Amino acid sequence: MAGSEPPLDLLRPRGVGELIATTLGLFRRHSGLFLSVSLLVVAPAVVLVDGVWGRALREGPHAHASQAASSTLALLTTLVIPPLVTALHAVIVRELGAGRVPGRMEALRAAAPRFPSAIAAVALYTLGVTVGLVLLIVPGIWLGVRWYFAAQAAVLDGVPARVALERSAALVDGRWGAAAGALVAGMLAFGLAGVVAGMLAGLVTQPVAYVSLTTVIQAVALSLSALYGTLLFFALRAAREAPLAAVP
Repeated sequence: MAGSEPPLDLLRPRGVGELIATTLGLFRRHSGLFLSVSLLVVAPAVVLVDGVWGRALREGPHAHASQAASSTLALLTTLVIPPLVTALHAVIVRELGAGRVPGRMEALRAAAPRFPSAIAAVALYTLGVTVGLVLLIVPGIWLGVRWYFAAQAAVLDGVPARVALERSAALVDGRWGAAAGALVAGMLAFGLAGVVAGMLAGLVTQPVAYVSLTTVIQAVALSLSALYGTLLFFALRAAREAPLAAVP
């Protein structure tokens, strides 16, 4: 059941420091909501693909997973899980901006119709960035920032994948450097912490404990990254609509 609280201001630009602080504050205040929707997406992939198919539930962090299991997990963690988590977080942040705290199932029902577009947008994003990196590296980096917000646009604007890429590009136009700096800061604050936590989880030798800890770590890391990226999406949109305001 949805609750209420003072609306989250999504209509003004935020600097990097405020984006990080707001991300942490929202996650702390609504940790049950953010973590539960993230686990809804992450847990099946980690437990079933890595744990069962990849043998981690029997052999722990040094399991001898088949090539098929490893490839499937890589595909899921690259093209499926991130856009689904992002879609759920985008819907929740939008509701918080309206002063409403959605329930888990309410968030799922609102985001589910946009899952295909979000996945397609991330697939196109990944393809474009990969081709750009293979060709000259710099085009890949440029596209990586320019199209980063395609999943949020696909969900929040209700547009197809191709249009979502265009919306993301328009959002970044004239602010590529600021957007890139904010994304790097977010990666250092949340992505790197997730990598380190994952490495520490690899020291756990008990198989069930290892899979359980890995699942939670991935869910928290993805949740924080999706929350930060969505807040940055709104901050850039606010800056575009108020060009005299400070750009994050």
